Amino acid sequence: MRFSGSITAPDGGVDIRVVISSDPFQSGFIARKSTVLQSKKHSMDAAAIRDEMRPKGVLSEAIGQLCDVGGSYVVVSLEDDCTDTMRIARLEAMKAAVAD
Repeated sequence: MRFSGSITAPDGGVDIRVVISSDPFQSGFIARKSTVLQSKKHSMDAAAIRDEMRPKGVLSEAIGQLCDVGGSYVVVSLEDDCTDTMRIARLEAMKAAVAD
């Protein structure tokens, strides 16, 4: 596992990278063997998530690499309470960001 030291440092969209190489894979929280957690100090609405995952409209390299290996991308927003409606909108934005 690798992680950055500051959630505000430029990091290419990767604050924490988890790579699990053991088989069989078993985990409670981490859903996939390759997972990136991106911490955000501010609230992340659907548009902010789209812009995070596709800066200037182009899929970020880190997200593309996760797609290539069937990995997971988890956004952790520190200043937010997330209603079901907000959560669904964010998940849809994430799915749309990697649809192509």
